[in-house]
Amino acid sequence: MESAPCCVLWITKQCLTKSTLIRMIVKRTFCLVFWNRWTDGIVVIGFNERDLMSKRTLLILSVAAMAMGLSMPMHAQNTQNKKTHSNDQNAMAGQKMGLASARGCPGNNDLFVTADFLWWKAIEDDISLGFNQSVDSSAAIGALGDLVRFHPKWEPGFELGLGWNVPCDGWDLFANWTWFRDKASVNVSSPGADSAGIGIQPFWARFPTGAAGTYNLLHAHRTIQYNMFDVEMGRASFVSDTFMLRPFFGVTGGWINRTFSSNASTAVSAGAANQVYRSTSKYWGAGPRFGLDGQWRLGAGFRFFGDVVGSVLYGESYANQANVTTGVGLVSQYNDPSIGKTVPHLQLATGLGWGRCFCADTMFFSLDLGWEVNQFWNVPTVIYPDIAAGTTANTNGSSNREMRSHNLSLSGLTIAARFDF
Repeated sequence: MESAPCCVLWITKQCLTKSTLIRMIVKRTFCLVFWNRWTDGIVVIGFNERDLMSKRTLLILSVAAMAMGLSMPMHAQNTQNKKTHSNDQNAMAGQKMGLASARGCPGNNDLFVTADFLWWKAIEDDISLGFNQSVDSSAAIGALGDLVRFHPKWEPGFELGLGWNVPCDGWDLFANWTWFRDKASVNVSSPGADSAGIGIQPFWARFPTGAAGTYNLLHAHRTIQYNMFDVEMGRASFVSDTFMLRPFFGVTGGWINRTFSSNASTAVSAGAANQVYRSTSKYWGAGPRFGLDGQWRLGAGFRFFGDVVGSVLYGESYANQANVTTGVGLVSQYNDPSIGKTVPHLQLATGLGWGRCFCADTMFFSLDLGWEVNQFWNVPTVIYPDIAAGTTANTNGSSNREMRSHNLSLSGLTIAARFDF
């Protein structure tokens, strides 16, 4: 009596293992393998040696071949439908899980460098140098004149950066150094100065004689040295066809050093002598940095951009101060040791840029022209001179010789270039 084959299997190529074939050979079972290259399916038919030429074996082989042939179109269609459905699901998952990268060139996964030219101005609005009185003490109005302040000029600076377009999901790493030095000076004269009160009354002086002085000339000079280092990680992503956002986070740190001097000369009031004030302050700090860069792409490589960055520095400051009076010499000298200070920092920038990929989209170059503002609060600045005991000298009204903090603004034109390798 004829017997049926021992097994009929429909498996995929991945399921056809060596152990399966070995078991069939050990049991003295012959195998015929049919592979459908369209559906990626395999039919394995095993039978005993004695059943090799049986009618039932030939019938099963014929039916299997027909079934396989009939299933090819249907299985191919099902596979195509599954693939299409899978692609749709992947697309939807991609939209839900993350946004497309918006870096300069999509396939650029290498280093990039930046170089910026700065044309900035440093402003300290809350520091006055003196008062230029234009009426004498007998006038009905007690004080009439102008405050004397610094009028800073535009000064050059630079920024240098090195970054890496990380191959992982469009992220980037970036390190940047900003250097800027400001110099400001003022020369004020009062030709009509007299002993009746007309003239310049300096705010940065200590009068050991017990009387505030009036002067014909006032000269003051100030320098601000700014060095800041930033390290950040971010990802530029498209939120629409033409609008891109790059949130980032990192750390920042650096120092702000300041020197200041004031010289009041040609005294016209009785008992007054020339006054010289000098002060030096140094502050360093570090802290977290967070921000958001935005771009609106206009076409032909042009774009509007805007950046908002916030950071909080915490560090230490040191300051010293000295007052010298002509004919008397050094009348005061103080050192303020290191103390902890928190300095908030807000950075804003906006402007117009242009960028282009080249060399088969393996390199990228861009130029930006913008306006930038850096606002610092609570920056340790100077030690105020004290008032001599028993006097009412006009020296800012401070008698405790303390270091004061002021606000500092660095703002101006920024021209930035970037090159992605």
